[in-house]
Amino acid sequence: MVATKSNFQTPQQRAIIATIAVFLLLAIFAFAGFWYGKNNSETGSSSSKNSNSTALNSNTGTSTKPETIAISGKITKVSKDSVEIQIASGETARTLTANISKDTLIRKLDFRSIPKNGFGDGVAIKQSDLKVGLNVVILTKDTSADTVNAQKVSMLIYP
Repeated sequence: MVATKSNFQTPQQRAIIATIAVFLLLAIFAFAGFWYGKNNSETGSSSSKNSNSTALNSNTGTSTKPETIAISGKITKVSKDSVEIQIASGETARTLTANISKDTLIRKLDFRSIPKNGFGDGVAIKQSDLKVGLNVVILTKDTSADTVNAQKVSMLIYP
């Protein structure tokens, strides 16, 4: 009887080798991902920052820009270059004047027309479309005074 060499001829042996190879590759990729994630979080840098989420979530303390604050309320007065809104928080009401410049974005956000994924910035409108009694959200950098400079004014339309 002649002895033959085994070169993993049987299907069971090939399946075992293939399974071991897949688990080995999976372990290598898991280690590389863990190492890269840990290394990236220690340096504090990220190569894929989204400018929209950075502006909205800038309260991490690492940004040199002041954070953007959203203020919501009802319009009580509209003038040529400002909008006065009433902010109701609990039983106290506060009046805030938002200065609107030519660089201020003014948008209409209709909740009935938001796409199913939840993202949408609405459509651009003119300042003359802002009327007394409408709900608005104003994005600004500073709310310490009763007069703020608005970066964005969003008129909200609820369904």
